[in-house]
Amino acid sequence: MASSSSNSKPRWLPLEANPEVMNKYVDGLGVGNSFQFCDVFGLDPDLLMMIPQPCAALVMLFPITDRVLINCVGIIKTFFIVQSFLKRGRRED
Repeated sequence: MASSSSNSKPRWLPLEANPEVMNKYVDGLGVGNSFQFCDVFGLDPDLLMMIPQPCAALVMLFPITDRVLINCVGIIKTFFIVQSFLKRGRRED
């Protein structure tokens, strides 16, 4: 986290979310083409179908706030729903 002055509240700095940049970065780490990043446009079933398969992970970039921490059970439930949906999609192939 970074702040503009020593007395200000820390603010969240957005991370790079461009798949091309992330792919280039992991390629530089030696991962090669075995894993690729892509954009996810939403968590609706129709939008999840656009994710190339197989899908190994979902990376979500967002600030952690008090509200997010209070709702973390819902967030974890969402992760499991997405994971279940993606596994089901793999079995149908």
